[in-house]
Amino acid sequence: MSFTTKILKLTTYPNSESGRVYPLSILFYVLFALASLAVLANNLYYLGQGKVLATSLLFLLSFVLALSMGSRALIAVIFLLPLSANLHHFLELITQVPFLALPNAGIDLVAGAFLGLGIQRLLFKKSSSALASGEPLGFLRNLSLLWPVSLALLIISFSTAIAISRNLYLSATQTSFKGVLFNLIHFRPMDWRADFMPIGDWVSYTLAVAFIAMLFDYLQSLPVEKRNAQIFKPLVAGLAVSAAVGIFQSITGFGLAESQLSFRKDALGFAAMGLQPDLHAFASHMLLGVVGLWGYFWVCKSRTEKCLLSLVFVLSFIGLIASKSRASLIIAIIALIVLGLVYLYRSHKKRFYPVLFTLLMLVGLGVIGVWGIYVSGAQLPGLQWINELLAQVRSRNLTSLSDLGGMMGSRFEIWSAAINMISSYPLMGVGQGEFYHLSSNISFSKSEFLRLNGGENAHNYFLQTLAELGLIGISVFLLAFVFPFKVARTPSLLYPAIIGLLSLFLGNLFAHAFLVRENLLLAASLLALMYSLAYAGNSVNAGQVVGGQTRSTRSKWLGAALLLCFVGLELFTAYGRLPFIYGADCFIKEKSLGIDGWTSGAWEEKLLTGKQKIELQVNPDRPGLDRRPLVAQFELLSWEAGKGKVPIARTTQRWTSNAPATLTLELPKEYVNSPNLITARLEVSSCFTPRDLGINTDARRLGVRLEKVSSW
Repeated sequence: MSFTTKILKLTTYPNSESGRVYPLSILFYVLFALASLAVLANNLYYLGQGKVLATSLLFLLSFVLALSMGSRALIAVIFLLPLSANLHHFLELITQVPFLALPNAGIDLVAGAFLGLGIQRLLFKKSSSALASGEPLGFLRNLSLLWPVSLALLIISFSTAIAISRNLYLSATQTSFKGVLFNLIHFRPMDWRADFMPIGDWVSYTLAVAFIAMLFDYLQSLPVEKRNAQIFKPLVAGLAVSAAVGIFQSITGFGLAESQLSFRKDALGFAAMGLQPDLHAFASHMLLGVVGLWGYFWVCKSRTEKCLLSLVFVLSFIGLIASKSRASLIIAIIALIVLGLVYLYRSHKKRFYPVLFTLLMLVGLGVIGVWGIYVSGAQLPGLQWINELLAQVRSRNLTSLSDLGGMMGSRFEIWSAAINMISSYPLMGVGQGEFYHLSSNISFSKSEFLRLNGGENAHNYFLQTLAELGLIGISVFLLAFVFPFKVARTPSLLYPAIIGLLSLFLGNLFAHAFLVRENLLLAASLLALMYSLAYAGNSVNAGQVVGGQTRSTRSKWLGAALLLCFVGLELFTAYGRLPFIYGADCFIKEKSLGIDGWTSGAWEEKLLTGKQKIELQVNPDRPGLDRRPLVAQFELLSWEAGKGKVPIARTTQRWTSNAPATLTLELPKEYVNSPNLITARLEVSSCFTPRDLGINTDARRLGVRLEKVSSW
């Protein structure tokens, strides 16, 4: 028995030999349930405040469908996913009822289906034999066959825990079990820089894996020839509705904000977003219709269905144009040409070279035409979104990487920042969900653009994932996608699913459409289809799918131990190394006062000319001071050339209870008429974040509350 086989046998539920329940299988079920209940609790919190949520309606709908229809409800979930992302906005417009906007409504569909399916199986599978065979847990009986996907979830879970730990270190703040639970059930909405922000990513990924597991179990119960249709038909229906809404929106502007009505408006209408929250996510979804359906089209037997697929292709192509996403349109055209050439080469080799020659001629003529327009300074009538690009090209130095990147939304600079992050933490990355937060640190990212914008996403989902999860994380992700080819007896069965999946990937090369989690869940449905077809006609078990013994078990254990040592070294040495400097988000940089008088960990203010004394009335106003005393340092600083800030007066205060204190400093006589800039600075030893302790949803890093500042 190989090394990997021994590990994988631990995940089998129930074990085929002993019928025992193993911890890893139960662990995954607990994770799925925890994420689903977190979504439910989040909805109940806002419902308790009298808010109307589209997410609650979607959760209830999928729950009822799963309770009544069982696993077939998952097909409805696939159809509803792309329609749910911006549903609240359209419901508001139609009903005139204000709906609270919560991000990633698609996870409510999956969470509702998971809980509904679990309860349905418990209600209708009550016999002792059913309990022994694992029926109430349903899909866990096949979870071992999805071990690469499960492994990816473990990596994400570990990275999420590390990211939160580092955030607490950066914030010099504390948390508790109550704080963790509070953030889990209040995970949305959450500020991008909040310490517990990665927990929202964890919920999304966990439910994506649960969705794969549920769909895989359902597809395994169907004949092989029906599995493609079960996934692609709801995908096609969702595309048709989304494209139709996007085209209608492009013509009328319905559902667009005031600022969006003037964005790239020309003869082709407004820049459409459809039912997505932004045009790039909408364009990514349209790529599924333009590129991703062709694999299913080739294997489809019904002429009527092929006609419908062709219609959806046309609608999706028009929708892609309506999105005004130039990069997505170019990518779609290139992908279609490549797919067409591959198809011709494999099926009609005699036509391949004439078609290739014709395409090259057309491309050459197109390049000459565009060059002529560029040189002459002419414009394409009515195509403002193209003319804007031409104007940018004419105004910039194309030999300059900076100018060229500026035309692409500073993507080159952002990608360079991502590479800087990867080089610093290559194995495990900076932590799940941390790119946005850490990219604003110019000392780490080396990006002035990201500093000025307070951070950004990478505009390439895969590069961002590599920066956040490192080489180990991205390798596990790659394994999850490549593994079905290893076990498939007939790899060609996987082509429709893989083409669909790759089309969604295309929308993440110049954008991050998977951050709109509905698109990620659509990709999860196609991945479930890949695994289902990979095992078609293949009776392998968890031990066989990983191959036989190729090396000694001892060498594999040694390799794993060595890798763990390097991972541990990277993780432990990160604390105290850039960008993970203790208190960097608390007391290293001063911030202005909040409207309620709260400072951050550092507060600094210029001492007015003619003033010689300054007095602060300070209240710590935080819990746990008896266990973790707070120390504040109050000083006057003289800004001197070549020396920087020189302390000229100082006092300290130590709190073990919430007793207000008055801090006073007097300017030394030799500095009374000094030409130097004099500032007063208050710095505390730690910060306090109410959200981290489960008090409320305030995610600020708070120092002390300044009740009064006086100077004379």
